Amino acid sequence: MTLSGFFQLVWETILDPAAAAHRVLALNISRENLWLAVLLATVLSAIAGGISQAIVPVEPMVVETVNGPVSMNMSPASPMMQGVFVGASLVLMIFALYFTGQALGGRGTFPGTLALMAWLQIVMVVLQVATLVLMLAVPLFGAILVFVSFVVFLRGMAIFVKELHGFDSLGRAIATMILAFLGVAVGLAIILLFIGVGAGGADINV
Repeated sequence: MTLSGFFQLVWETILDPAAAAHRVLALNISRENLWLAVLLATVLSAIAGGISQAIVPVEPMVVETVNGPVSMNMSPASPMMQGVFVGASLVLMIFALYFTGQALGGRGTFPGTLALMAWLQIVMVVLQVATLVLMLAVPLFGAILVFVSFVVFLRGMAIFVKELHGFDSLGRAIATMILAFLGVAVGLAIILLFIGVGAGGADINV
């Protein structure tokens, strides 16, 4: 795929996710390369998050209490921890969407699920970088793109799931997503128990 073809597919994913889904599935990329794409998207997302964190640091939040003001330094997780979180979430979502879709009568394959979710994550990295650039140039437009990216993600995933599993309605795809999100939440909670919740927790100073 050429660079122009790559950005054309990104644009098609935003405007017409159903057509983009069929194009991605038709590429027949090997499972090994798809896992590499997941890893690459995770690393790039963590790098972009780290750059954004360095450029636009999170200001401490002051909360008034009966004992006086309390400064809460809501320090975000390190880029490495962000990468672990994004990667774990993506892998769990891939398995959850596949098995949940199968349970609801879908006929999607695991490689197909892997391909579509890997591609959607790559598209989100492109939007993440675009948001960062806009935040530096025109902060208002950057903030708008954050919202647009969220809509693109949810809409793209719903339509991808519908096309992947051959559902006859978007409602079944959304039901699959909701159940998958619940499964991912449980999975992440278990992972956090092992790695420790305090990796990016709040530092409270009175």
